[in-house]
Amino acid sequence: MKRVFTLFLFILGFSFASFAQDDPLEVETSVKKISDTEYDLIFTIFIEDDWHLYSQYNPKDASLPMTIKPSVGDEGYTLVGKAVESETITEYSEIWGVDEIFFAEEATLTQRIK
Repeated sequence: MKRVFTLFLFILGFSFASFAQDDPLEVETSVKKISDTEYDLIFTIFIEDDWHLYSQYNPKDASLPMTIKPSVGDEGYTLVGKAVESETITEYSEIWGVDEIFFAEEATLTQRIK
């Protein structure tokens, strides 16, 4: 369980690393035991008005997508696939000239680990 908590803190860190200046995100976390060897790490993210959190599936030629990965040197668990995302918004970006995929107001990410 200690390793699950370490991973949990690492993934939580991704949210704040990009936006540390203004703290536009508030994150609530939980862990759900799936089996003796698998857990779901659940992140509910509240996003301030006029801010976006880009999806991990945002297109290559657009704003940088969110990434979730274990800390270097962490052992004892592996990510099982990509995080499952709650409903996203797709909107054309005049700046990039492509549709971008993002969250506004609230997002839920569920990452399974083994």
